[in-house]
Amino acid sequence: MSRPAVIRNVYRSLQTCGSAKNLLNIYKGLASPVFFEFVQRETSGHEAEVSIIVKDNLPCYVLRGDKLVWKTSSGRIKSVVMDDLNPGQRYSIIINELDSGVKPEIRLIRPTGYTAAEY
Repeated sequence: MSRPAVIRNVYRSLQTCGSAKNLLNIYKGLASPVFFEFVQRETSGHEAEVSIIVKDNLPCYVLRGDKLVWKTSSGRIKSVVMDDLNPGQRYSIIINELDSGVKPEIRLIRPTGYTAAEY
């Protein structure tokens, strides 16, 4: 007798219906070398201060050439190349042209194209 698909598929990245497992996103966040400390909106609602911290515990390494990418209110994608950051360092920036009242879509993209962190 065959086991149900849910049991067979426990260690794979997709559920039987094809959607990503919730635990996979948690593991990706834990394995990321950086995390968003805070994203604080300004009073206008169209700007936000973003603070990113590079982890100083495992996994940790120097970030070189990473880009901070966000979606503007007009639907365009804006990005800024971040400075080189050593483990334990903090990077803060004010991003603009955001949609007021909507959670901003912010990603940190490695030079290889991999998304290291999302907010």
